Amino acid sequence: MNKNNPIGMVDSGVGGLTVIKEAQKQLPNEQFIFIGDTARMPYGPRTTEEVINYTWQMADYLVTKKKIKMLVIACNTATARALPYLESKLSIPVIGVIEPGGKAAHLATKNNKIGVIATEGTVESGAYDTIIHQYDTDTLIVSQGEPDFVKIVEANQYQDQQARDLVMTHLAPLQASGIDTLILGCTHFPLLESAIQAAMGSKVKLIDSGRETVQIIKQTLDELNLNTVTKHNHDYDVYYTTSPNSDDTFKIIATNWLTRDIALDVRHLQIIGSQNQQHLEEIAMPKLIVASNNAHKISEIEAILKSSHINLEVLPLRDLGGNVPEIIEDGHTFEENATKKVQAIAKIAPNDYILADDSGLSINALNGDPGIYSARYAGDHDDDANIDKVLNNLVDVKDRSAYFSSVMVLIGPNKPKLVATGKIGGTITNQRHGENGFGYDPIFFVPTFEKTFAELTAAEKNQVSHRGLALQELGKNLPKWLKGE
Repeated sequence: MNKNNPIGMVDSGVGGLTVIKEAQKQLPNEQFIFIGDTARMPYGPRTTEEVINYTWQMADYLVTKKKIKMLVIACNTATARALPYLESKLSIPVIGVIEPGGKAAHLATKNNKIGVIATEGTVESGAYDTIIHQYDTDTLIVSQGEPDFVKIVEANQYQDQQARDLVMTHLAPLQASGIDTLILGCTHFPLLESAIQAAMGSKVKLIDSGRETVQIIKQTLDELNLNTVTKHNHDYDVYYTTSPNSDDTFKIIATNWLTRDIALDVRHLQIIGSQNQQHLEEIAMPKLIVASNNAHKISEIEAILKSSHINLEVLPLRDLGGNVPEIIEDGHTFEENATKKVQAIAKIAPNDYILADDSGLSINALNGDPGIYSARYAGDHDDDANIDKVLNNLVDVKDRSAYFSSVMVLIGPNKPKLVATGKIGGTITNQRHGENGFGYDPIFFVPTFEKTFAELTAAEKNQVSHRGLALQELGKNLPKWLKGE
């Protein structure tokens, strides 16, 4: 077994991300691959057979496709029902979240009264009772099923006041029971930790079973000499099973919860086969062909799409090879030119999404020129020559007001045309300023920042640029467009 292989984690939904987050703190050199079975969650009400089958499908994918060196069942329900089966089937170490949490609670309690909140499936299994009573049969265990807590987290409502109120109400009986230790017996629950602590009071010790599990992961890596010897550049690969673009909640939670200082790639796994013979397959990320080879433009588009939690593989026009036909931009408007581009490219890439924009600088004193001829104002696609011509035409001209316009056109297989526009006003300077950007950026002064476009950072420019505004509008409309709404 290669010690540099990744560690796999599985859960019924987003909850296991709390385990990954803690694992990355304690094991920063390891690579983790996570699957959240969002299409079939929650696992709590499901039969034991279903939970075993679903957990096995995720494990089998990780072992056969990703060559993981260890499997962590970051789900209490799956641990309670499927752990023995997976241990018998796999040759790699398999770690669950229940035993570490139970042991930690036993060590923490002072009055031998421990509470457990979990899914119905975990509570009914009695798994925590079994673990704790191995250490002390006299310990009183008060268990309470909390399926509503899972729903709150999966709906991305765990930070709402309504959620805090519900937690307070639900946990009132536990708070009155006299327990001094409470096990968060579902990996979703750490996302509600502050609300749970407020409901239970400061004297009750909360045990995060997922956090305790990371200690066992570390211990197992050490014992089996499986610690990676290479720092991985890509810290997380995160998969989910809900249909792509049908619900962005998982991607939003994953991005908000994990991506502060690390890389994150959220992808989709499709459930293939009949009910009794299912397996998981990765679905390739849809391609978005941009009708440009301009690296600056590609980067801007990628940044805006990422901020809108839209997963499309953005590719420049050159990736289509030498088959791209010559596109004659002889339209009378930006939209006409952009439409000509996407229609020409769609002939050789009919199964991909195609995005084209036509943008230009319009100067009021020059009757709107260069306008649709901005890229070839001086006769060629030469930025310096174009800027020189503008500056020469504005010598001794007092009115230097201008605006950038961008019209984006997006088409896709069996999709109608989607159009988005952006516009920003500014003034033309007397000389070039700044080294960033391209085109007319060095002479277009933006009052908001009191800088030219070429003096702005990429993030600043994306906030206010014509292309950034058009992309923001596109991002707002794209999810519904992808769903056919």
